[in-house]
Amino acid sequence: MKANICATFDDFEAADKGAIYYFDDGAANKCPGCGKECFLAERHDNNHPSWEIDRATNTLSPSVNHNVEGCGWHGWLRNGEWVLA
Repeated sequence: MKANICATFDDFEAADKGAIYYFDDGAANKCPGCGKECFLAERHDNNHPSWEIDRATNTLSPSVNHNVEGCGWHGWLRNGEWVLA
């Protein structure tokens, strides 16, 4: 599924499943499976879950796992595409 890369938070709020909006310290995304919003922190410590975010290529690492209080979708954002694990 192609990700909807949103330029503004208002665009993100209006978007459907698979949307992503980059903040200074992370990203907000809408699960490609169910559309539930979550925040992906771009921290670089071992005390919190965090992601490496490449805004130039629209790639996240590690995978996004929506198993806790979610629909069970698990996959990656790679080059602007949501890819199932």
